[in-house]
Amino acid sequence: MPRRSFVFAAATLLPLCATAQEQGSTERGLAYARKVCAECHLVADEAGLSPKPEVKTFKQIANTPGMSSIAIGVWMQSEHENMPHIVPEPGELNDVVAYIVSLKD
Repeated sequence: MPRRSFVFAAATLLPLCATAQEQGSTERGLAYARKVCAECHLVADEAGLSPKPEVKTFKQIANTPGMSSIAIGVWMQSEHENMPHIVPEPGELNDVVAYIVSLKD
């Protein structure tokens, strides 16, 4: 029975993993972030605070332990306290995820 559960879980998650691993453009991701996210987040790879100091910078998000490209994609599609509900197109999502991952030390 446990083996069946594992096979079911793997079959269910494989499409998600394949989608999450599609490469995005870091350049387009930065452009999108500057247009949509910069009101609250420091999006560029530079020292400083976000425009709203209580909000993490993209570099801080990238360096959060356990923050993988899959986790960033899920995080971006989830509502957060004090965060507007932003719905990027799938390509835009891949681009922003690629950009954030590129900031990881």
